[in-house]
Amino acid sequence: MDVMTLSSLPKGLSPVPRRIVFLSILMVLVSCATLPPARSPIPEPTVEPEAAVPDPPRPAEAYLNFLLARLNFLEGDIPGAIDKYRAAYRLDPDSFSIGHRLSQLLLRHGKLSEVTPIAEHLVRVFPDSADSHLLLGSIYGASRKVDPAIQEYQAAIELDPEKSEAYLYLGSLFAEKKEHQSAEKAFSDFISRNPESPLGYYYLARLAAEREQWGTAEEYYRKAIERQPNFLAALTELGLIYEFKKKTDQAIDLYEESLFHFPKNPQLRERLGQIFISRNDFKSALEQFKEQERFDTDNLDLRVKIGLLEFQEGDTPGAIEEFLFVLAVEPDHPSARYYLAAAYLQSDLQEKALAELKKITPASPFFAEAQLHLASVREEADNLKEAIATLRSALEQAPAQIELHRALGHLLWKDHQYEPAKEVVETGLQTKPDDVRLLYLLGIILDSLDEDDRCIELMRRVIKLDPEHADALNYIGYLYAEKGVKLDEAEDLIRRALEIKPGDGYIIDSLGWVYYQRGEYQEALRLLQEAFSLTGSDPIIAEHLGDVYLSLQQKDAALRYFQKALELKPDLEKDRKRILEKLENLRGQD
Repeated sequence: MDVMTLSSLPKGLSPVPRRIVFLSILMVLVSCATLPPARSPIPEPTVEPEAAVPDPPRPAEAYLNFLLARLNFLEGDIPGAIDKYRAAYRLDPDSFSIGHRLSQLLLRHGKLSEVTPIAEHLVRVFPDSADSHLLLGSIYGASRKVDPAIQEYQAAIELDPEKSEAYLYLGSLFAEKKEHQSAEKAFSDFISRNPESPLGYYYLARLAAEREQWGTAEEYYRKAIERQPNFLAALTELGLIYEFKKKTDQAIDLYEESLFHFPKNPQLRERLGQIFISRNDFKSALEQFKEQERFDTDNLDLRVKIGLLEFQEGDTPGAIEEFLFVLAVEPDHPSARYYLAAAYLQSDLQEKALAELKKITPASPFFAEAQLHLASVREEADNLKEAIATLRSALEQAPAQIELHRALGHLLWKDHQYEPAKEVVETGLQTKPDDVRLLYLLGIILDSLDEDDRCIELMRRVIKLDPEHADALNYIGYLYAEKGVKLDEAEDLIRRALEIKPGDGYIIDSLGWVYYQRGEYQEALRLLQEAFSLTGSDPIIAEHLGDVYLSLQQKDAALRYFQKALELKPDLEKDRKRILEKLENLRGQD
């Protein structure tokens, strides 16, 4: 059954993107052993730094507020610390310690409009302080003022070449501007001052990956990991490069190595599981996600994924249990109810499946699929009218769902309601005018309405949109063959269709009919016999064989195939009458 496919599983991370944002991961301290997840362009203070520039004696009240601010900070009262630093700054705006500490806290809390003039004032008062330029560069960077930020970082480096963090920030900004050589130099300058730090190699790796220099990126990631084996970001990104380059064995080894350091990391489990899914190794994928579930017990999407994999592995009762658990916690979960219904259908619990499908509301992304299933079940039960009513109701609730237009149009056509079918499909095309499947279906409907010219026009449009659409190619070719016109073009179209779908019995029948119309009956007979053996139960191909045998003066064989055509019950009454007339005429000749 096709309703439960692993393409529905969450995708997780995509392969390494072409553009990598360099400011996503920065250090707390350059010499620190681990890379923090902070996205701030400057380190978040965990303890207050000592002032890099000595302050002159402060006014007493400013000093009191300064001390109270430090106390608030140490006690974890950051808002209180900010308020006291503000008070101290108003009393003593030329104090480096007060201005610097206040700026760091304001920046940490995203108050860019307030912190910018304070940091700019510090640079004016202390132009020879590398820290003041570094701070202002960080603020400009956070404000997306890239060029001013670069100037401040360069000023900081000129004043103090050992301010190694400035090289990382500078390189990140150059990379953002696509000035790759300048970025590479900045990161290399950082490495020359911090050869044992993984960070310079890490950023060089990302720079190489952005330029799609995969071998270089891999080399730098490896150097970063050598210096810090538990460097999660480097491990994960190197694994993604392996995936992108189809080196899945190496990716698996790397992710498994990484899980030794981070056994509870969901991202690593996700990537490993997805690789196993891509290899159709669903058992191994299931093992990974179940291990993840031990540490991520509240992740309902993970439970749905496990249910899908259990379904794939044939454990339908286990899948049903997972989906029921998810729905007990979140009755409106967007996918669990749909998958539960599909599992019930697989278990021949049709009434339960229908009950679940009916509960799926138009707000659900699976509403259209649910209604299509309901209609399909009713169609299979030979209740075409009820299937049509189901889709009509669904389309009223979700008129933008193109797949509902397709399905309803098809069922109406099947029920010989050609004008209503045409109206439904044309309404869908107003929403999506180049939908190939809708255009093809409309062409078939127009053929049924004997609007051959419009049908051919639409089929040509389908071919223009999709040159590999074998059915549209065949359709035009067969229409020409039926009319006995443009037989050379018909043959060309049909042979193109056969190149796309070799061995298709219906296309071979069309080619045989071209030869019949040319009077080349032996070749027509050979092709039509092949077509009939491939399809086995098509009344029109049986009729065609009867026509060929009749043209070859083999009346008994013709009689036999006309009779066979009637036994196969043509869908259209006009086809049945035509075949019956041929049969009676042939019998009358005896």
